[in-house]
Amino acid sequence: MFFVVIKHYIIFGNHFPFYLSPINCITTTMKLKAEQSKKRITELDKLIERIYTDNVMGKISDERFAIMSANFEAEQKELREALSNLEQSIIDAETEKVDMKRFLETIRECTDLKELTPAIVNTLIKRIVWNS
Repeated sequence: MFFVVIKHYIIFGNHFPFYLSPINCITTTMKLKAEQSKKRITELDKLIERIYTDNVMGKISDERFAIMSANFEAEQKELREALSNLEQSIIDAETEKVDMKRFLETIRECTDLKELTPAIVNTLIKRIVWNS
């Protein structure tokens, strides 16, 4: 798949952002999910305040308050952990998108090679790992 993208980029030129659209779609989806999680965390804060007030006013029992509060706080903890992981995934996906653009631009410069020079090799190869 990766080489197909490179081949099409070389053939079609500057239309390569089309090939990055899956990455854009993924990051957009993750950003939307992050916003939904933030909104739900805020809603849970308000719900906890509301059940506390209801408990103080005597509308719900202490037992019921403890159960509801524990459930809301557990959900909130899960959301915060998921949000942290999601934000890191967004950063990673954005970095990958930038790296892919940079790589495709580099490959574009090396399409009409007549001779493989050390400069071209150094441009294309970051490192070589040899396992024996």
